[in-house]
Amino acid sequence: MFFDELLKNEKNEFIKKVLVNQKKKYDALKQKTFKNNLVNYLIDGKVFLPKDALLHGTNYDIQKFKSIKESGILSSEFAMKKYDSYQETFYMADFFKNVAGKPLSIMELLSCENNANIHYLPSLVADSQVAFIVNTDNEQIKEYLKTDLFLESNSDLYPFIDEEMYFSIERRKHLHQYNYKLGQSSIPIGVPYSALCGIIVGKKITENKNNELDEVKKIFGNELFIISCDGEILNNNQKENVEEVAC
Repeated sequence: MFFDELLKNEKNEFIKKVLVNQKKKYDALKQKTFKNNLVNYLIDGKVFLPKDALLHGTNYDIQKFKSIKESGILSSEFAMKKYDSYQETFYMADFFKNVAGKPLSIMELLSCENNANIHYLPSLVADSQVAFIVNTDNEQIKEYLKTDLFLESNSDLYPFIDEEMYFSIERRKHLHQYNYKLGQSSIPIGVPYSALCGIIVGKKITENKNNELDEVKKIFGNELFIISCDGEILNNNQKENVEEVAC
């Protein structure tokens, strides 16, 4: 198993300890089923991003989507099963975080003004990016996410970052690096699929010219809200669930 091989090759004992503990929590969380919290964040039929919610942006890739359905959002090492595939963080999955202090409309989140320097998220123009939303309302998931590099109480996790990032992380924590609505979050190993609640899809996917939206629905439609860049729910079965809750 790659995880065991990785531990054998990792020389830092602290990193090993954190990974072992996090893997146990990840495996336990993976087996659970959670109510989709996005039903509580609808205004006039449009989805809002909950306060403190995490987002992970990626490109449209069916094989990648199938891997996410199986294992969730993983660090590049675990997703690619390569020891040297990290960028700034070792063994961590990286997320954006809603730090606005309130729920945000999807359109506000992805507006050009706020999104100018964030190339990993979908945009209101034609693109094939997607963003997965993590359910940060559930208490069990929130407990799991406490092992976050960007929380003030977790400076002991700095061995998980490279030297360049070490000199910028404090500034990133306080300036949120990108804008005052989105900050960052980095979680060892990553989060299992059970902790996800939605996927925002770019305009090109929504247009469905090559059945892109149909493929997203086929893979994720039973569990996740599939959401357009203007906040509309695109999978009918989730619309029906929302209507039932609203009644």
